[in-house]
Amino acid sequence: ALGVVMAVHFWSAYVQNTALIGEDGLVPCAAYVKDRIKTGSFWTWPCVWFWIEPSDANLDAVALTGLANALLLTLGAHYSHIVAICWLCHSSIINAAEPSSFYSYGWETQLLETAFLTMFLCSPTDRRAPPTRIMLWLFRWLAFRISVGAGLIKVRGGSCWEKKTCLWYHFETQPIPSPLSFFFHFLPKSILSRGVDVDLLVQLYTSWLVLVPLRNVRRVA
Repeated sequence: ALGVVMAVHFWSAYVQNTALIGEDGLVPCAAYVKDRIKTGSFWTWPCVWFWIEPSDANLDAVALTGLANALLLTLGAHYSHIVAICWLCHSSIINAAEPSSFYSYGWETQLLETAFLTMFLCSPTDRRAPPTRIMLWLFRWLAFRISVGAGLIKVRGGSCWEKKTCLWYHFETQPIPSPLSFFFHFLPKSILSRGVDVDLLVQLYTSWLVLVPLRNVRRVA
């Protein structure tokens, strides 16, 4: 599943990066990257730009390299070095785009963290090697933080979550509506308000059960 998600990311990056952060893009990244690598190091700002220029051709090359390795991961090449290449390519794109808001959404850093943990979930030589217990718990901790964080952002971010009215207009304003969004939008407002209750219940309360050391409880959560 991670390979599929990263493949979609790298393909979209390949299609649009030149127009977004390329030499003639909306927010060119070359000058920023050159200044950044003068004061930073790979350990504080991991990317490939310490060794290659952030030209349009290299932006495409990084995206295609990530795409190729993400496809290998999707096809069953569950090796740590394959994931490491995906992670480095993704980090390089995110860091190059720092002056803009194109890659500043929360799911970008979530994907980086997930890929970083996956490097240690896999083996460099045996794709069938079982994961260690500590890595499984780190992934549970990641899932917990993502879910609870999403809930906290909602209750802190606006009165519509307190008034239970957010879903009254969510389905007509969401960036990528689903085929059912039109029908959901016209559900009774009482049902949509209960949908807010369910969302907050899942994110703020049942998420804690993911940390319970009982498998059946975690599955219910």
